[in-house]
Amino acid sequence: MKTIRVSKFDPFDFQVSEGATIVIDDQLPTSAKDLGEVQDFYAEQARLIATTLFDTLPQGTFDRLLAEIIKIKASLYRGKTES
Repeated sequence: MKTIRVSKFDPFDFQVSEGATIVIDDQLPTSAKDLGEVQDFYAEQARLIATTLFDTLPQGTFDRLLAEIIKIKASLYRGKTES
């Protein structure tokens, strides 16, 4: 299993800065009855990851992560695999 460690944000005096662990090891459900149920599943998974990262990463890291995700996704449409 791949493990990465990154910095969490530095809290202000009134904030608490807890770390987070995201474990990616569950299998996709096979019991979905229709496309809407599958879309809801993916939307919830994405929301959980996004809010956890937004709440724990420094803003600069989060902003650059969004840019990296868009770059990776855009390269898939162009057929490129460069990083």
